[in-house]
Amino acid sequence: MRKFYLFFLVAAFSALSAISLFAQSEATTGVIEGTVRSENGSSLPAAWVTITNQDDGTQRRIQTDMLGRYRSPALTLGNYQIAAERPGFITMRQSGIVLQIAQTLNVSFMLKQASGEAVTVVARQPMVELDRKQPSTTLNHRFLDNLPIRSRKFLDLGVLVPGATEFGERDTNATADFSGVNHFYADGLVDGTDAYQAWTNLPKAKFLVPFEFSQSAVREFQVLAGNFNAEFGRSAGGLVNVVTRSGTNEWHGEGSYFLSDAAFNAKPRFAATKPKTREHLFGASLGGPLVKDRFFIFGDYSRQIRTEPLIVTSGTVLDGFDATLASITNPDEQQRFLKARDLVRSFTGDFTRDIDQYTGLIRADWHPTSIHAISARFNYQNLHATNVPENGFTTPIVSGMAVSNNGRVQVDNGSFSAQWTAAISPRWINEARMQFAPGTERQIPNAEGPQVRIGSARSGITFGRRDVFPSTLDEKRWQWLDNVTLIRGRHEIKAGVDVHNISDKSFSLTAMDGFYQFDDLRDFANGRYTTYTQGIGVPEDTTVSPYYSAFIQDNFKAASSLSVNFGLRYEFQDLDQPARSNPQFPKTGVIPQDKNNFAPRLALAWQLSQKFVVRSSYGIYYGPLPLQVNSIAKTQNGVVQNAREFRDAAVAGPVYPAVFPRNIGFQTPTPGASIVAFSPDFVAPYVQQVNVEVEREVLPDLSISTGWLYTKGTRLRSNEDINLFPPSTRLVEIHDAARNISGIFSLPWFGGAASRPSPFFNQINEFRSDNNSVYHAFFVQATKRYQQGLQVLANYTFSKLIDRGAAPGNQILCCTSENPFEPGDERGLGRRDQRHRFNFAAVWDVYRGWRVNSIIKIGSGRPLTPAVTGDSGGDLNGNGFPSGDRAPFFGRNSVIGPGYATADVALHKVFSKEGKSIDFGIEGFNVFNRANYLRPLEDYYMLTNVQGGISRVEGPLPSFGKPDNATRSREVQAVVRFSF
Repeated sequence: MRKFYLFFLVAAFSALSAISLFAQSEATTGVIEGTVRSENGSSLPAAWVTITNQDDGTQRRIQTDMLGRYRSPALTLGNYQIAAERPGFITMRQSGIVLQIAQTLNVSFMLKQASGEAVTVVARQPMVELDRKQPSTTLNHRFLDNLPIRSRKFLDLGVLVPGATEFGERDTNATADFSGVNHFYADGLVDGTDAYQAWTNLPKAKFLVPFEFSQSAVREFQVLAGNFNAEFGRSAGGLVNVVTRSGTNEWHGEGSYFLSDAAFNAKPRFAATKPKTREHLFGASLGGPLVKDRFFIFGDYSRQIRTEPLIVTSGTVLDGFDATLASITNPDEQQRFLKARDLVRSFTGDFTRDIDQYTGLIRADWHPTSIHAISARFNYQNLHATNVPENGFTTPIVSGMAVSNNGRVQVDNGSFSAQWTAAISPRWINEARMQFAPGTERQIPNAEGPQVRIGSARSGITFGRRDVFPSTLDEKRWQWLDNVTLIRGRHEIKAGVDVHNISDKSFSLTAMDGFYQFDDLRDFANGRYTTYTQGIGVPEDTTVSPYYSAFIQDNFKAASSLSVNFGLRYEFQDLDQPARSNPQFPKTGVIPQDKNNFAPRLALAWQLSQKFVVRSSYGIYYGPLPLQVNSIAKTQNGVVQNAREFRDAAVAGPVYPAVFPRNIGFQTPTPGASIVAFSPDFVAPYVQQVNVEVEREVLPDLSISTGWLYTKGTRLRSNEDINLFPPSTRLVEIHDAARNISGIFSLPWFGGAASRPSPFFNQINEFRSDNNSVYHAFFVQATKRYQQGLQVLANYTFSKLIDRGAAPGNQILCCTSENPFEPGDERGLGRRDQRHRFNFAAVWDVYRGWRVNSIIKIGSGRPLTPAVTGDSGGDLNGNGFPSGDRAPFFGRNSVIGPGYATADVALHKVFSKEGKSIDFGIEGFNVFNRANYLRPLEDYYMLTNVQGGISRVEGPLPSFGKPDNATRSREVQAVVRFSF
């Protein structure tokens, strides 16, 4: 694969001169506009405006219209000088203009009627973007270069914007949730091309890799929590927009080394001893001109070597061991129980997890004439890791997953994009680009099967081959895009098409070596499993899904103080159809296609003054379906793959530790399979977004904004088991000491796993489009640009999220209702609800090269649902899904978990001389070592089945609400960086 990448890189760069279709868009560029007037205030038509990028020497020369206006879109980011001239007037130049990502700057001129030399002034750049209509936050190169970021993972900064929260409640992740919308509906762009993985709708390789693009290769990035214009799509839940660095007319370079070692760090929560951890990060970059003002190159290389322990504990499995042993009277059972204890103990201890990754990037920019700008970028990432679980680096080092339940990971990701902008005339601009992005993930198990879990996934121990191993994914994405822009009077009309051809070749078969679930250690010793699951069939699948979209929008000046953007976007995701269906359930042969996805967008900016603006916008945004869900519906139909679940050995199940033969091949439908199918009326989910924002410049370098964010999710996906009779009732004895509840109560009862309308199947999991959500947020944000040695971003968000159930992303069995016949009962606080959120980020040049940088994040707790555990896996309502039902008399997400607060601080000393600098620094994360606990244990009741009698639930369990996991304790890294 590496030889292929090398060949592709050489071929691509040699073909640059022949590229005629590929370019950049507003995602990677900005706009400069303004007016040219005379001293008496009259408009000056036919005045020439020359826009010069002082970084690379490129120029664009346009004339003002009859009203003295000019507008120049699709400008590369950088430092600009702008000149306005007209015969009979003194030429005026403005310098010191910095154009950032997706920014519109107003640079106007007043010319004196006389003759003389040109006058140059330093422009005062306003704090308020008067033409910006959507809520967005740009994190520029000063923040990226200086803020303390663990492992140089710059995407972690995405949670600093209003309306954003960490996915999974952790303090460092691959992505974030925006405006109450599931992160699976978000998207990311790098240099204007899609960078997220189509298989999961997450950053590539999900959580398996720390980063794909090195932080030192990123110029700046922008986070749009929503309400972006019609040019952008494939996202209903926020957009992360990244622009990489490019070369300039001066050679610049950097070399850096970061070291983190256990000797500097605090002991992790729940670890008996301080583990030995060490991380090395090496990086180097270089950029400059190959031909001045014409051809530029930039390269970056980053290497990460990380060693950390895997601390395996027995969780609660050995709790009460002595008391249980004393209650066993059978000598043979006593010996089995002791052997089971010794086996569990043999899995615990301190082990090593190694990660070795490197990334490389090369970018070339060519400006053959003032009309054309061509660029190309190639990025490659390679990662090898040992003892990594399926969900990668979001799993803490203290875990109940034995070494045998982990695996090795190999990841190769690459992307090549080429771009071309042609200013055909001062009024016509064509933008186009292409991308080819192949990627491979391999997860190799450490051991043979079966997988065995004793207790719950949270508090028990798991060993043997993990049920999702082995797995392989090969994804290839081709993307072609072309936009054309016409500037006509007050209007800037833009239209374009975007086509993706995505192919995912996967190897995956859940529990192909079997999966035993035991309630407790005694049941394990006696072979009494709660469930046995095994997948049989064909693990290979190829899912090909083209994605087509087109848009048209008009950005126009309705009045001198009012700008409006109106657009319409169309999107169609062509889902791959099953090659085989289950004759016992014909719906498995069809995946519905939704072809009427039109998305109107409307936004406006009302300029009350040059320092005061009101923004508002409305739009509809469609979320693409992760291709893993498409593949699951094609394969898990009882024919291609047959997932079987057995409740105990007495009902045709195996005797532990035996497993069934794999029988790789297409299956003849047999009774007892759990299958997946789409509802016939399934359609693409969409989110309506509304925002109102007021921003005012209160000081020359400080602005305050406040606003309201609203999102309404409609037709969101849900999962339901449709192979159930309407529930009857059962009598259950409940004892709840905390709430003073005691007695016999009548609860819904589905009759147990054997009671099915279609007895041929076990579960029939139907993917529906009947979920919904509502999110409100009020925010206030202060932004201080860098001046007098200080740059600050601070915001507070007060929000509430209500939904009818968690909207699943690529999951299969999650998010089902307690009673699918009454789904409205699920309405409650959303899992991502975080009522209060405060963020603060600052870069402060204190004194003579001393610099203090800081990030502070404070958030309130998130909701959780008390659950039932015990016999039958906590299946209190008898729906045959032993996942821990909701505790009686509790609503969904009715208990609030712990909040968190963390402060990251960096102290640097920079020595500078003649354009060169060396930086020594210490960066601390969670410097006050606060215990930030994650979602606590949710098991509230213990279920005890009574054969022939009334079952009992008793609680609350002593462990309910107690944390068993936390974010990282204090960690410190040392920094040395040289730049010129």
